[in-house]
Amino acid sequence: MGDIEIRWAKTQDIPRINSLTKEMHLYLGRMVGIRLSKKDLDDEEVNLSELKGILVAENLKSGEVIGYISFSPKPCYDEWYGKHIYLYELTVTRSFRGKGIGEQLMGRFVSLCDKRGLNIKADTFIKNKRTVAFNKKFGFKPFMVYFKRSCER
Repeated sequence: MGDIEIRWAKTQDIPRINSLTKEMHLYLGRMVGIRLSKKDLDDEEVNLSELKGILVAENLKSGEVIGYISFSPKPCYDEWYGKHIYLYELTVTRSFRGKGIGEQLMGRFVSLCDKRGLNIKADTFIKNKRTVAFNKKFGFKPFMVYFKRSCER
């Protein structure tokens, strides 16, 4: 899509990024049966210090940010993942999904990591089959499984 620019996030993008974050978290919460409070959603908001780890997709026709990918700005190292960047979130607003914008964001992110010789660590809910399939298209492979046991009441 020639009308989309992938660029580093700017201060003026923060309100739109936070709106997209809330949209994504409400969707994921519904997917797994969790009702998120206003405080839960407010706690997920990004601030100025996090912009170094966010790329946005801007619709050049409207000037609106329609998606973003966020990640740890500094590499980490551990024995399991090696030198890596943690992929926090990737989301595209509902009206632009299925148009290749997520692929553009992920493609730019993967390219940045490859140039720096960095592995990528990412996670999602097991029920989020679309994200699992999407990540596999970019060479991600399942590596670890987290378990949750909810208390019985």
